[in-house]
Amino acid sequence: LTTKTKRALKCNLEKTLHLDALEPLLSLSTTPPNILKYVVAQFAKILPHDVGARRMFVTSGGLQRIQEIASAFAGSGAGVPGTLGQQQAVEKGGAGLSGLTGTKMGEYIMTINGCYPEEIVRYYSPGYSATLLDKIDEYTRSQDYSGGGRQQSQQQHGSQQLLPPLPGQDAGQQQGQQALPQGITA
Repeated sequence: LTTKTKRALKCNLEKTLHLDALEPLLSLSTTPPNILKYVVAQFAKILPHDVGARRMFVTSGGLQRIQEIASAFAGSGAGVPGTLGQQQAVEKGGAGLSGLTGTKMGEYIMTINGCYPEEIVRYYSPGYSATLLDKIDEYTRSQDYSGGGRQQSQQQHGSQQLLPPLPGQDAGQQQGQQALPQGITA
């Protein structure tokens, strides 16, 4: 009876074309991994051929859940399959995708990720916000080392003193206000 039930569920999932019916099953917490594989496979079959479904998949949060599934199955965190981060991890000699390399789940996730631009896949990947914050820190440090922030502020203060007074103002009033580029009003 258990075997027949598993086969029936597998057949039903493979025949389901209505993605809204499959989306509730796209969850690590509620769907067992052996069933999740068939759900992800169905998305991998449908999404490459349906533009509207791809758009709905992103807006409903499905792509984000796929990235969470990929990171959970990947284990060591070499990156999401099919993205630049994953390629760089493999090139650096990292452990790779210990849970997904050479598996059907990895192939399905790579197929789904291939339907979207890399920037979107990275955006919905877990840990992307931390990566952005690191980039901000690096950018700030590079500005501090080059002295760009200090020089710019000195140039701005110097240029304010060189501007002629605005019509109807005397020089004393102008020093208290910031100089605005032409065409911009306060």
